[in-house]
Amino acid sequence: MFIYNYRIYDRYKRTVASLAILGDEHINWRPNRFGYELFGTKVEFQFPIVKFSRPKTFAIAL
Repeated sequence: MFIYNYRIYDRYKRTVASLAILGDEHINWRPNRFGYELFGTKVEFQFPIVKFSRPKTFAIAL
């Protein structure tokens, strides 16, 4: 997502909004940032997330 974000900005010179939509079954896994640091240079990319969790069992009331 970081790469798409900066490439869109670089090509069109427009600000870009990013949103992560997660649909996995790991309830506590909520990544909301990417970053790295090298030789005193730090890059950090933060983004909002939406988590869709599928219940393991369904109950249908008639």
